This record gives sequence, structure tokens and C-alpha cells, in this order.
Amino acid sequence: MNRWLFAKAFVTGLLVLLFINKETASAADKDKAPVVPPAKGKSETIKLFNGKDLSGWEGFEDHWSVKDGVIVAKNNRRQEYQAHQIQHLPADQGKVH
Repeated sequence: MNRWLFAKAFVTGLLVLLFINKETASAADKDKAPVVPPAKGKSETIKLFNGKDLSGWEGFEDHWSVKDGVIVAKNNRRQEYQAHQIQHLPADQGKVH
């Protein structure tokens, strides 16, 4: 009788595991991201900087310039803190007033 009870429990356990595994697999399939094929059409390279000047660029013209073929940024306003220092400020400093 103990063998019969053990066999019945074993088979029931296997069926439960199979059922759980099947449900988990179908739930995992639902959570997968859809497969999106690559876009079709012609690929082209857009030249953003001509190496001479900022022709075609828009924005803060007083902050940007070109020197020796390189885009240069400048700021004439005094900076109280450098970006890497902000994380180390005491709690009462660095707040916008």
C-alpha cells in the first residue's frame, strides 16, 4: 500500500511539474519582445561638420566656434561648481534659489 501511495504521489508531482512548466513557457513567450526586421531602403551618410565652420548649425553661436578644424565650446560666465563636484556638496549648498 505504501508503494501505491508513493507511486500515486510521484505521478501527481510529475503532472504538476509538467503543467507548471507549460504555463511558464507560454507566459515567457508572451513577455518576449516582438522581432522587428531591419528597415528597408537606401542607407546614406550625413556629413554633420565640414571641418571649417558651423554652416547649417543652429544654437548658441556665442558658445561655439571652430578652431583648427575642431568644434570648440566656451563659456564666459563664472561657474561656481564643476559638474564632478556637485555630488560632493554639503546638503545646504548647490540648491537652486
